[in-house]
Amino acid sequence: MKQFHNIVTTVEFKDNVVNLLTEYVQNTYETPESEGVLMGKRLFDGSIIITDITKPQKSDRWGRSHFKKDGKIHQKISDKIWQNSGGYIMYLGEWHTHPEPFPSPSFIDLKGWRLNVYKQKDKKTYIFLIVGTNSFKVWTYSRVHGLLKTSLK
Repeated sequence: MKQFHNIVTTVEFKDNVVNLLTEYVQNTYETPESEGVLMGKRLFDGSIIITDITKPQKSDRWGRSHFKKDGKIHQKISDKIWQNSGGYIMYLGEWHTHPEPFPSPSFIDLKGWRLNVYKQKDKKTYIFLIVGTNSFKVWTYSRVHGLLKTSLK
């Protein structure tokens, strides 16, 4: 289990999620960028638990430094996770990889995250994770608080 926090929330990643994410680390030049959806629960105290992810799919387009997920397939997988949980496990954000030890978001990442949050039409906090070659970095983003980096708890 990994926990990150900032002034807005604490984000916990279950061990199964951490193990899946480490499978996609770009530790060789041939390893392509990967991307998916973060799913989990919002707790009454404001903390967030990431319990599931969508993994890269055959219909996604990917390369060393780019990724375009097939939104329809990832939506279908997310809907199934939500249904199987009785509506308790929901969409909470996005994850992707970078071929750098201590990842930081690119301009394209920041623009995409902002569009993603505003597309949700609510004021909830969403999670954005970049898996680097040596570390995970997590940001929260909401209409109320904007973009905030978290630190490992």
